[in-house]
Amino acid sequence: MNLETVASHSSGVQTPAGGSAQAPADRAGAQTPGAGTIQKRFAVFATPQTDSSQLIEMLDQHPQIRCLGELFSPKGTVLRDLGWKTRKAMAQAAQSPVEFLDRLLGQLEEEESCKPYLGFEMMLHHDPRMIDHLIADPSWTVIVLERRELLEQWLDMAMAKKNGRWEVGGIQQGKRLSKDDDDDDLDDDDFDDDAAEGASPVVRKVKFDAWRYEQFCFRMQARYASTYHRLEKRKYFKVYSEDMDATYPDLLAFLGVEPQPQREVRTLPKPLPLRDRIENYDDYARYAKKSGR
Repeated sequence: MNLETVASHSSGVQTPAGGSAQAPADRAGAQTPGAGTIQKRFAVFATPQTDSSQLIEMLDQHPQIRCLGELFSPKGTVLRDLGWKTRKAMAQAAQSPVEFLDRLLGQLEEEESCKPYLGFEMMLHHDPRMIDHLIADPSWTVIVLERRELLEQWLDMAMAKKNGRWEVGGIQQGKRLSKDDDDDDLDDDDFDDDAAEGASPVVRKVKFDAWRYEQFCFRMQARYASTYHRLEKRKYFKVYSEDMDATYPDLLAFLGVEPQPQREVRTLPKPLPLRDRIENYDDYARYAKKSGR
């Protein structure tokens, strides 16, 4: 089976064929954004375990940007934090998401703390109507976050489901999964559902299943390939989680906001060896050799 990555391996501004990247001033508009008015709206497309929470936090720390999390998560975590998690609001978000988004943006714009750049995270497995709207509406700027290492992404998701905590590279991140957690792509039948919610994290290895892993790869590739295909006639910014710190200044320039002092690069924990994370490592090794990985 061909599991080659569908998208190109380059981060940064992606332009339509025959087009060119605009200068930051052109993208942001000639006028300086003013308080109380949303001058630019953007959406971050992502999938679980791509370090999207870190990117949202980095953007939200910029003085000109307010960046929300998974606004259209069925669990309503972001709406709860905004004080909008009511039955009526949840129903409108589910039934008429575009109208709901416009209403929410109008409300946020009335707040004294309104910042000129506002964005939110949109998981590619959430409401497809919103994906369609954000891609079709040129007033929305699009950022696409992807992870190169699909095996690492699959293992991190599997370990999270086993232990009830998000992990990266086999290293616990401390955030416990719960019924209110807004990363909810864990029900894709990729993993054995044998961990009770809230159980003490004791499992350090997961069982590798070639068929489930390949299904996961195809699903991730299909989601991103469809997204890139539909974005091919407009500009967007593509960033890999592995390059997040290095490409952050370019992302700010793409959005057209003022640059920030050079961020201190995060010291990421070194992933545990695959042998220490895969229960049936010999089976994985044979699979990797046969598939040329």
